[in-house]
Amino acid sequence: MIIDEVAMIAVDGVNHTYLHARTPALVDLSVTIPSGQIAALVGRNGAGKTTLLRIMTGLLRPTGRPHTKAGTVAIAGHLLYQGGARGREEMAAAKRMTGAVADQPPLYDRLTGREFIRFSAEFYSVARGAALEQRISELLVFFDLEDKADNRIGGYSLGMRKKTAVCAALVHNPRMLILDEPFDGLDPMSRLHLKDALRAQSRYGRAILLSTHGLEVAEDLSDRVLVLDQGRIIADGDMAHLRSITGSDDSDRLETVFLRLVGAKSDGYGGATESAALPAVAETDNDDARERGR
Repeated sequence: MIIDEVAMIAVDGVNHTYLHARTPALVDLSVTIPSGQIAALVGRNGAGKTTLLRIMTGLLRPTGRPHTKAGTVAIAGHLLYQGGARGREEMAAAKRMTGAVADQPPLYDRLTGREFIRFSAEFYSVARGAALEQRISELLVFFDLEDKADNRIGGYSLGMRKKTAVCAALVHNPRMLILDEPFDGLDPMSRLHLKDALRAQSRYGRAILLSTHGLEVAEDLSDRVLVLDQGRIIADGDMAHLRSITGSDDSDRLETVFLRLVGAKSDGYGGATESAALPAVAETDNDDARERGR
């Protein structure tokens, strides 16, 4: 069944400053993501991406700043935060509609993959039974985990752990997905499968917000790109819009557009230049070096 076209994620005027921090992590940030849309959140390290995702998933309460309000966060119409305050029932309702995958998902190493996905389903109040077991099997097959599904997670590779976390996030058929670097550690075939899965979720009306440093993934997969810098969204739109506001050519990729937005010399994104080349290392006789080191 197609979900109605409504705002799945609505963030209004959110501010957050960590304890003892001199500068805020998020500044008067507002964004709305409707159902059926895939939005990519990109930015430099420290831009505030993970802070925003943690607030949206209920793991972090916005604190505001001196003389500023904390703001409001609503998930599928349920108030997660209002002025920094939490409502227990509203938060529980919002979490039932959300599937989330952290950058380093916390999995239980002593459980098998199948057991962990089943445990996650119970967390979301999915009834046990044949329908759940079928859903779990379908996810395991889709992500090529069926052969290892009954092995303990402690023996899984990074890619297998990430795929297991994605299965757990999808098991209850959430209305929205919030994903932090979901493609890290995945092999090419798994990356393709995950892209297909996210596109399918979008077609059925799920809102999807993914944070990624993979600009090629953001460009290829998303309907919309949010560029976050120093706690503020400095650009928001599809590739045509981003190219337009940066004076870029129609053939320019997101990497080029991104560098024009945040500055090519910032935080290493611009790459090495002749003026910023690494210093040469003087050649040293190995025997002499070992002798001096004794």
